[in-house]
Amino acid sequence: MPAVAELLTVAEVAQRIRQSEDTIRRKIAAGELEAVRLGEHGPLRVPEEALAAHLRPTSSAAHPDPSLRADHRVCAALDAVEGKR
Repeated sequence: MPAVAELLTVAEVAQRIRQSEDTIRRKIAAGELEAVRLGEHGPLRVPEEALAAHLRPTSSAAHPDPSLRADHRVCAALDAVEGKR
């Protein structure tokens, strides 16, 4: 039987990657971070794998867009999500 993905609250995601809850909600609204809504008007949840995918560095640490450059904080957050630390 396949494992059920852990669903994280917006607050948990914000804490893990050290960003505000508002920033996480903006990323979700912009389609930058996958999320699901529990019920028609229920709370948002972010699958743990979606967070890991969002944090994965692009093909180069020297990406021309500074917001997409891999740095040690992003790598540490990704490691934490994937259980490597």
